[in-house]
Formats: sequence, structure tokens, C-alpha cells
Amino acid sequence: MKQYNSYNEMFSVFGIPIDNINMDEAVKIIFSMIDEYSIDKKPRLIATVNIDFLVNTLSWFSGIPNHPELLSILRRADIVTADGMPIVWLSKLIGSPIKERVTGSDLVPMIAKEAEIKGKSIYFLGGREGVGLKAAEILKGKYPELKIAGYSSPFVNIHGEALNSAIEDDIPIVSHINKSNPDILLVAFGNPKQEMWFRRNNDRLNVAVTIGIGGTFEFITGGVARAPKWMQKLGLEWVFRISQDPKRLWKRYLLGFFKFPIMIFPIIFYHYYRKWIFNSFNKKKIKNIELNYQVGDGTIHILTLPDYVDGKNYLSDEYLKSSNIIIDFSNTRFIEASGIGFLLKIWKYALKNGKRIYVCSIKKSVLRILKINRVFDIFSDIICQDINGAIVKLKENESLPLFFYYLVNEANYTLISLFGELDSSQVSKISASKIFNSQNKQNYLFDLSNLKFVDSTGLIFFLKFRTLINESGGKLVLFGINKTIENMFKVTKVDKILNIVKEFSDAERSLS
Repeated sequence: MKQYNSYNEMFSVFGIPIDNINMDEAVKIIFSMIDEYSIDKKPRLIATVNIDFLVNTLSWFSGIPNHPELLSILRRADIVTADGMPIVWLSKLIGSPIKERVTGSDLVPMIAKEAEIKGKSIYFLGGREGVGLKAAEILKGKYPELKIAGYSSPFVNIHGEALNSAIEDDIPIVSHINKSNPDILLVAFGNPKQEMWFRRNNDRLNVAVTIGIGGTFEFITGGVARAPKWMQKLGLEWVFRISQDPKRLWKRYLLGFFKFPIMIFPIIFYHYYRKWIFNSFNKKKIKNIELNYQVGDGTIHILTLPDYVDGKNYLSDEYLKSSNIIIDFSNTRFIEASGIGFLLKIWKYALKNGKRIYVCSIKKSVLRILKINRVFDIFSDIICQDINGAIVKLKENESLPLFFYYLVNEANYTLISLFGELDSSQVSKISASKIFNSQNKQNYLFDLSNLKFVDSTGLIFFLKFRTLINESGGKLVLFGINKTIENMFKVTKVDKILNIVKEFSDAERSLS
């Protein structure tokens, strides 16, 4: 069976891969995912991204995101559609036009229609009390044979002290969904809560496709009016929304109105500048070259990119799924937004298939393109000087796990050093109670200087450890946190709960 992701061209907007698909294609892909789930049992996530998403996720100028977990989720989502017209306009401005705006509020009725035809069921999760049920009843009225698996409007936690029990609190919600056996789960908690909730429960959900739909239930029931079609096409839906609820929405939309243009200006300017440089001084077109190297028991696929990289698929699906990959940029002088989307596509495939990826021979001008487009953070740790260096790195790290830790016992504390990424997929590898019960110490220092990323599920580990230490009268101190993790602590309001210092010496002093 052909992978649904294999034929989607992607466009990068601020380092988020947007799938270049129209509404009909989105519906077709969603139902192909249901078929694939019956084979591989891997839950899929669909996200619809608008300007509000981008404003919440990204900082004004820096490559360091305001909400690192939301950015991570969007980058890893199986399909991301353009929910806002400004995103469609931006894609056209920089030469990688998206086919169509695909909004959650337009997508859900089309999914319901197709689900009736194919005999698939839908679960309605979130929204105000009773709104999910009402939305289900309205869709059932339009499509009488539609199977409604269930509905609920629970409160879920993503902030502060309440995170400590969030996993346990989610158990009855997930259990009810799984017992209902839906094919599609519509989650209407709003961003970023709906995406964070999915990530936290991804391994426990027995649902083929989950779709974050924000306020779509309100649109279906008429609780919130949608803008006229002409305003939607002109990208003026935000004006209509403000007129409907000015007290609540004016600050939110005003921020987006100023922030988005400021964010996109460097991308547009540098795109046209580098494209002019390329067209003026590069007369000879260089084609890509594919090579295979056998190293030990594993194949390394080496892809030498052309001088001008766009969204064309330079790799076959089988290579993406079966090989570690080295991308050679030695010929590359310009990358389109769709070309960055192609790089993100390879990165996503490597993650999902447990493969490693390295890049090499990148010119400074190309590095600048990656930085301005806010994707440099993905590649910063996997850049090598040349192909030989990349091969050596692959051999050195082929058995290295994505997350690991070690403990050192000192006189009056235990030092725990964390490495890699502590997210929902890795948190099962470290147990607060097991570590605490195995050590005969009251005080614990956590060295996070080699930890690249932590999500809200990973933060729950620290909160549980803090609870155990508080009960014993000891101290927990964290140090060496990078800016991305610091922002994650802030956005979840955990920074006010945990004792965080800058350096190891500060952590030692805090124990005295």
C-alpha cells in the first residue's frame, strides 16, 4: 500500500511543514489513514494551522519558539493543512503556491459525509458542555447513516501543578473513547490544548485518525457565526470574528495582525535576494545524484542535492523507510520553501521509521536560508563537514538511544544527567519512583545541559519526582536548561513550581 505521505508536496512556513493538498485530497487521505491503521495500528494526527497557531507557537524574531511542544507536534503531525488565507498568500509570494485553504470547519462536514458513505464512526470530544452532542446531532440529521461513536466535554490540564496528575486524569477519558471504538476522533479543546492532549495520550488511544478542530463545533451548531464567503476568500474572517466578540478577541487578532507581517518580511526579502543571486551567477543546472553505501549491516543512502532545491521528490519511498540518510549540500546554492518542505519530509520519515539523518557540506548562504526559515534547529546537531564525517557520525551513533540518563552518587546528593529528548514517546524509559526508591539520598540535582527538548509529558516526570522529594523532606534542583526548554517550563507554568538554577555550582550552593 502506498504511504499517504509519499505523494504530498510540503511547503515550509516558519519551520512548520504545510501539506500542499486541497479539501478533496485531505478527505481522501484521512480515510486512507483509517485503512492503514488496520495494518500498522499507528494513530495519526491532523492539524489545521491558522495565524493564531503561528502567533502562539513562534517568537517575533528568534528561531527559539514561544511554545516548543506545539512546534514539535506540528512538525511531527501526519498532515498539516493551511487554515488561514495569509498562509496561502505567503506560499504564493515565495513561489510555492498551496492549492487551497483547508479549514477545520469546512473539513468536518465533508468527513461526516464520507464517513456515512464508508460506514466509519466519529467521536466528538471537547467544546462547551453539550455542544459536541448538538454538533453530532446536526451532522446526523444531514447524514442519517452516519455512525456517532460517542461524545464528551471533559476538562483537561496542560498547566502548572495540575500536570502532576494529568496522565491519571486522562485515563477515564481515553478509556471511554477506546470503548466507543471510533475511526475518527474530533478534538475541540482549542490550540494548543488539543494537540498537547493528543501527544500525551497518543500511545494509549486506539483511534486511527485524530483531528484538532478548535471551535468547529460552535460553527456547526450556530453558537458562533462564520464570516460570509466573500470575507473568507479575502482573508477578512478575522474582522468578522472580532465584530462578533470584540472584548475577548481584539487583543488576540491585533497581535496576529502586527506579528505575522513582521515575521514574514525577512523570509520574503531573503527569498527574492538569494533567488536573484542564483539566477544572476549560476548558469549551469546541476542534477541530483543518488548513491548507496553499505556500512556494516546497514545501508546508508547518500543524496547529493542539486544547486536549486524545490519540492520535487528526490528520494523513493523505499529509501526513506529502509535507510539511514546523508544529505549532501555541496552543490546547493538556493532552496525554495517547497524544498525546505522536502527536507522536513525526509526528517519526518526518518523519525517515524527509526532511521538517522545527517547533512553535510552546507554553504553559509544556505545555512542562512535555513535560519531565516526557522528550520536550522532541526539540523544544527546533525551537520557534518563532509560525507566521510557524516558516515563516521552514523556509525558512532547508530546504537545510541534518543533518550538516556546516568546517575552519580555524591556525599549529600544524587546527580542525574539527562541526554537527548524527554517527550511522550521516551518518558516511559525513566521512572521517578524507581530512581527515588533505588537511591538513599534526600537531595537530587538534575543536569539538563545535554537535554535538547522536553514536552509537557516529560515535565510530569519532574513534578512527580518533586512530590516524592517533598514527602521525604529533601530538595530537587534543576540546572543547565537551554532556552527552548526554559520556554517550555514557562508556557506550562511549571517554572514557578520547580527550583531551577543556571549552573551546577548554583545547584550545589542551593543545598547548603
